[in-house]
Amino acid sequence: MDLEAAGLSFEDGVEIEGVGEVDLVVEGWVVVELDGYTYHCDEYQFGLDRWRDRRLVARGFLPLRFTRKDVYTHQVVPDVLKAVECWGVSKSVTKVVAGAERA
Repeated sequence: MDLEAAGLSFEDGVEIEGVGEVDLVVEGWVVVELDGYTYHCDEYQFGLDRWRDRRLVARGFLPLRFTRKDVYTHQVVPDVLKAVECWGVSKSVTKVVAGAERA
């Protein structure tokens, strides 16, 4: 997975207020979560992941979830690029990351 080579800026291990830590934040607004089966296989975790996605959307982020297979088959970068292309950046949306506002 080479987001940097694709010209995308990202941060890993970002703490988002009201959500917790996410795997990656790309371009300041696309949240990439890499879900391994070990930690995301039971009903509780499945529900928690959906709750986190809703909290992210409410804060102006676009959550994208990928499996290990997606990483190995090189689906992450093309899908993130497509999301950035299709959704663009809305200047009217304010994002809150670890208590600091981002526009």
